[in-house]
This record gives sequence, structure tokens and C-alpha cells, in this order.
Amino acid sequence: MKNNNFDIIVIGAGVIGCNIARELSQYKLNVLVIEKDNDVCARASMANSAIVHSGYDPVPGTFKARFNVEGNAMFDELCKRLNVEFYRIGSLTIAMNEDEMKILKDLEIRAKENKVPVKILNHDELLKEEPNINPKAVGALLAPTAGIVDPFTFCAHNIENALDNGVVLHLNEEVKEIKDLKDHFEVKSELDTYTSKIVINAAGHGSYELGSKLEKFDYKITPRKGEYFVFDHYAKGLVNHTIFPLPSAKGKGILVSPTYSANYIVGPSSELSEADDHSTDPETLKMVKAGALDMIPNLPFNELIRVFAGVRATPSDHDFHISALKEHPNFIHLCGIESPGFVSSPAIARYVVNALVSALIWAS
Repeated sequence: MKNNNFDIIVIGAGVIGCNIARELSQYKLNVLVIEKDNDVCARASMANSAIVHSGYDPVPGTFKARFNVEGNAMFDELCKRLNVEFYRIGSLTIAMNEDEMKILKDLEIRAKENKVPVKILNHDELLKEEPNINPKAVGALLAPTAGIVDPFTFCAHNIENALDNGVVLHLNEEVKEIKDLKDHFEVKSELDTYTSKIVINAAGHGSYELGSKLEKFDYKITPRKGEYFVFDHYAKGLVNHTIFPLPSAKGKGILVSPTYSANYIVGPSSELSEADDHSTDPETLKMVKAGALDMIPNLPFNELIRVFAGVRATPSDHDFHISALKEHPNFIHLCGIESPGFVSSPAIARYVVNALVSALIWAS
């Protein structure tokens, strides 16, 4: 007989939902994960830079800073356990003039506040690390704990571990309605109706809309699209680290980086978009190309193998939202998990389970 009654329902199987499912699977809980797409990691968790950020950049004291740094520290052991490729290649944030070097020194102070190891390199030290960097660059901020990872395998192996431990996964099933019936939730999808004591909303771009059906928020979510180039396996050592410009209000900027599969990625842009818009356009790609060539003038744009776009959910207050709803305390709401959300995901999952879920279970 079919059982539609669960202890916990997780909505969304991106990197956040997959990590939460794995973390929950360590306990004797009946857990269902519902995902609207035909596979896990089908949206922002797949279409991103695949960078494990060091954590020097987020504003100290924010959820972004906390979970970025904690998540980064978890990646070595977790990827080893899950058999996922992960390499700590470090990142370099480039300064093209003396004014930008002053900004790097401010970032160095922020890194120390976030307890992230960094080092400022001068012109000669930078060229030694990256011979193909623009020779006009005057220095860089080295963050050695940054890394690169295979994003799809990371998500897939998290959920596979959860499934091995008894979690149930439903794909191709979109949640349409959630009702709080006080002693339990009723979750209606396109296909069926389920009940659970706790709902965890990790639906990515859809989490704001789902949560808003229960409670009004004092922040907004704006989709921002990032367009990328992917190069072939060309010129080993073209760049050895992930190369960033100085961060701006739009994000960390257009990067150039090796990938886990030994080729190169360039991007992203950061433009207002629609949540389901994954198109690319020549003008934006031209802008991305120009930004990348400013840092690495000899990038082989004749060796491209594809372009793609991903969309991230940018919160108006520029921080992650992770909490139980005030009026619906058994509904755990995760929203605005933009960059550095990928690296933050295991730490977010640990917090959700060990702090939020456990408090609800003990309270009952």
C-alpha cells in the first residue's frame, strides 16, 4: 500500500536540497524529496562556475560569510566520502592599477575578519604564478583555499547517498500548494498529495513563491542571468588558479578558471533576467569576452566548445535567508541562495538539520 505520510518533505533537489537530504538520511526519519525537473541539479546548481569560493569576499557576520567559510572547510572530507573530484587550486583577484591595489588591501582585512587565509602578491610574484596574466596587472590577492569541483556529480552523489539510506526521491513532480493544518502540512503536487510534520523549502528560484503562500517577506528576489564560455582541453597551464577581477555590486565578476575536467571556463555576466531564461546572446557574450581578455589577453577563443547560461536568485538584501517561518514554525524556508551558495551547501545543510530540524523534533 502506498504511503504518502512522511516525517519531512524537502522541496527541491538542487545542491541545497541534495545536501539536506544526505544530512537528514543519517537519522531515523521518513524523508521525501520532491523535484519538478527530470533530474537533480537541473537549474542553478548545474549552470554555474563550479567554483568552491574561499570566503574572503562576503560581508563579515552574514550567513553568506559564515556558511561560505564553513562549507569550504567541509569539502575535502565530503568529496572524498562521496567520490567527487575536487581540487584546491586557489584563486587570484587581480588589481590592474594602484587604486585597485588599495581595494585588495581592504579585501585582505575582510578576509582576516572571515578567518580566510590570503596573501597579497606584487607584480613579479603574480607573473610567476600566472605567466599569461595581463602584464599591466600590478598585483593580486591569493586565496589558496579556493577550489574547483564537478557540480553535477557533487549533487548526484549527495542524493544517491541519501537514497541508499532510505530517502525517497520524486522527479518530474512540481509542488503546487502547501497547507498548514497545524499538526501537519498537506503538500499537493501535480500528481499526488502528501503529508508531513516538517517541510523544508529548498526550491531555488521557486522558494520565494512557495514561501509567500504562507508568509509575506520584507525582501525581494531578482533573477540574474550569467552567460559563460567553455573552452576545449587546450594549452595546459594557460591559467593555474581561478582568476577574478575585483568584485562589484553585481557579484564576483567575470572569471577565468580551469575546470575539474582540465579545460577552461570563462564568465559569467550578471544581468537582470527571468528565472527560466537560459538563453545566450551575442552582445552579452561579447562583453564577457572583453572582460576576460582584460585579464588573460591570449585566451584562445577559437577553441570554444560551447556557451551556456545559468540564472541565480539574488535577494534584495544580499544575504541568504534560512529560517523557520514565524507564523509556520515547522516550515523551514531557504531563499536567495546565490553565489557562494554551492560551496555553502554542506554547511547550510548541517545548520538546517542540526539547528532548525532538531529544535522542531525536540519541541514535539
